[in-house]
Amino acid sequence: TGTVRASARSSALALRSLGVTVTLAPVADVPSVSGAALSSRSFSSAPRLASNAIRSAVRGWRAGGVASTAKHFPGLGAARTNTDDAPVTIRRSRSQLEASDLPPFRAAIRAGVPLVMVGHARYRALDPNRIASQSPVIIQDVLRKHLGFRGVVVTDSMEAEASLATGDV
Repeated sequence: TGTVRASARSSALALRSLGVTVTLAPVADVPSVSGAALSSRSFSSAPRLASNAIRSAVRGWRAGGVASTAKHFPGLGAARTNTDDAPVTIRRSRSQLEASDLPPFRAAIRAGVPLVMVGHARYRALDPNRIASQSPVIIQDVLRKHLGFRGVVVTDSMEAEASLATGDV
């Protein structure tokens, strides 16, 4: 995790030198299915290792003077398709999400991440009627109340196919 922190700090310093003060990183998704769409962008398929890396990344970005964004809440590790390309439904139980997907976000929040990006997948166990980015249950109840996040909430691209498919953009 020392390497992750150093890399994030170095990247932050480079961005700061260009006047950039916010990054849409790190990816907090934990790949948990074969062929997970975002596996190449994730730190680890082990929730504990991913959490440690996310914590280090957030601290590194902060040390370099750049605000980081943990994404894609509440986690796209069980998605075989990127929500940029198609609607996605995550069929994990609440306890599975708590054990695998939420720990890196919890670690990011405890490390002081100032922004969290909410994704566009539908999570049947949390809100069967809305995608995460349009769900008061996921944003207010899970992210704000359950995890205690008080920072800025942003969404993934509003032009993503999963968002456009709702007709509510």
